[in-house]
Amino acid sequence: MKQPIKNTSFEKRTAEYFAQKAKEAKGKEKLLVALEMSKYLTAAREHGITFEELEKAGFKFATLPDIKN
Repeated sequence: MKQPIKNTSFEKRTAEYFAQKAKEAKGKEKLLVALEMSKYLTAAREHGITFEELEKAGFKFATLPDIKN
């Protein structure tokens, strides 16, 4: 895994930001909003933002249960 990027500014956004942007988008633009959100989440993780912090910002993630034999 990459080391977090430090000493650079990163604009934190919320899930509501992307929801509003998608609401205003039409047609194929909605796909571009989804792509932008995906890239944002990747960049956020690279800047050291945790999944817990992203969940507090309103993002939801699918999780798999631990499988025990």
